[in-house]
Amino acid sequence: MPVDEHGLEIINAAECRRLLKTRAVGRIGISIDALPVVMPVFYGVDGDYVVFRSMPDTPVGKSLEGCVVCLEVDSLGEDDDPWGVVVTGEAQRVTNDIDVARLDTLGVPDVVDSTIWVRIPTKIVLGRRIRTS
Repeated sequence: MPVDEHGLEIINAAECRRLLKTRAVGRIGISIDALPVVMPVFYGVDGDYVVFRSMPDTPVGKSLEGCVVCLEVDSLGEDDDPWGVVVTGEAQRVTNDIDVARLDTLGVPDVVDSTIWVRIPTKIVLGRRIRTS
């Protein structure tokens, strides 16, 4: 496996996408009023997208649509050789009824009422693994 300049193993895009499917909670990174904000979210994988729910009329919900965001997922504290994956892309609100119905079957918890679906394409996906063994 290739390593970066810091000795961390580089995880290829296909493996990153596979690892994304092994978790249900990640951290969304957004900008609100030009300040970075990181929040935990339940998420799922839908083809070439990661998807999560948001409330549309909150500062977080309003800052998502059309903005470049990132989603970070990792296995820190759960794995002898922990890994981290980051997906970066333009957040898109999902409005098509057929798509929404499909996303509703993914098992992503809806922890509050009146949420919307947001998706991020997995075109830009980076991953690293720390080999400790």
